Amino acid sequence: MSPIGKRHAACVNRLVYLLTAQLQGQAIASVQNSVQMTDSFLQADIAVLRSHSDFYEDCYPTPANLHLSIEIADSTARDDRPVQEQP
Repeated sequence: MSPIGKRHAACVNRLVYLLTAQLQGQAIASVQNSVQMTDSFLQADIAVLRSHSDFYEDCYPTPANLHLSIEIADSTARDDRPVQEQP
């Protein structure tokens, strides 16, 4: 796996900084960690999770625990956007 780019890392760091200040103990900003889906795992750059007393030490968070999932797409943004037809 190639290393995370500097722009990507800086964007993640900025968002975590801003989210942490806004959440103020009301939720968890989880960085590049797993969320257990039905038959797979989501690994978003940032997941905003419901507060959990053990910070999910004994279980993975599930969609029921997920407030927001953020994926930073700096290098693939052009490919990720849908192609718009020209009139």
